Amino acid sequence: MTPGQQAYQGYLEQAGGRSLATGDKLPKFSDLNAEIRAAWEAAAANVGPLREINGVTASQCQFGAQESHHTALRFVWHHILPQVCGGKAVQSNLAELCDNCHYAVHNVMYALSRGATPSKAATADQFTLAQTGYQLAVKAGTQGKIPKESAG
Repeated sequence: MTPGQQAYQGYLEQAGGRSLATGDKLPKFSDLNAEIRAAWEAAAANVGPLREINGVTASQCQFGAQESHHTALRFVWHHILPQVCGGKAVQSNLAELCDNCHYAVHNVMYALSRGATPSKAATADQFTLAQTGYQLAVKAGTQGKIPKESAG
């Protein structure tokens, strides 16, 4: 078994075989496309087994390394303007976040889209990123499509 396969297997076991973001069943390593398999191999060589690769190589949260600001088990590319609101998977619309920050940002965006107070506290950086995404959705006229996402 390659280091990437071992890392992915470790993630599958730790996540119970399901994506922590969507709850969808995760594919076998052999069913991932070549680019994602290569990203797992690169990640295994650099960061160990507890990082989910959501189609890209993930290294650390833009708001700080996991060891310094909180415990995170995976890193994702956050679409600043959500895909359902018209956001594209291009570098200018992506922010690399740990799962904790990702859910905090979505919590704030959803609350803003509903004219409500976020149910959980957010850091200034998280709030700023969420506000940017919300303002882009307002500009696109799609703020009502901002999804409610939660870690639980």
